Amino acid sequence: MKWAFSDESRRKPHMLMAAVIIDTHAVAAARQEMRTLLLPRQRRLHMTDERQSRRDQILDVVARLPVDGFAVVAITSGRRIPDVRADLLRHVAGELIGGGVERWTLDGVEGVERDRDRSVLTTHLRSVGAELLFDHLPTQADPLLWAADAVAWAVGSGGRHLERFGDRLEITQLEP
Repeated sequence: MKWAFSDESRRKPHMLMAAVIIDTHAVAAARQEMRTLLLPRQRRLHMTDERQSRRDQILDVVARLPVDGFAVVAITSGRRIPDVRADLLRHVAGELIGGGVERWTLDGVEGVERDRDRSVLTTHLRSVGAELLFDHLPTQADPLLWAADAVAWAVGSGGRHLERFGDRLEITQLEP
């Protein structure tokens, strides 16, 4: 069984959603590896809160995890953010289904946005006749959400940050 963890990033004029995919038997060890990166009194990792040296350290650990990753990038110019997010969710869901993923944990969003995500995903899964367990969790609840955040940050930053993932990271640009 495969499990995916995802996070989004917004960098005008783009919005992206990145996911890491891992075999369920490797989840516990990968979570423990990510927890080793926490500093005293730190409850979670978030790349935008870290110094560059820490970002490099985090990315090196994530690149060593037994995960494959992908990111989907969309242009937000002239579009409503909820519509862009819905397109990203549908595309990511399709990739996960195609990759044999059975469970998907999304980085937590609240209220209306979470309800909209659930509606978009439920409708999409029904329309393609697929099953995929999914839920939103707060960032601090699962260290593999931190790995997804790191991949999203690397994709948004580009350059040398992507090189450490080699061919284990696929990036797709959605057409508007």
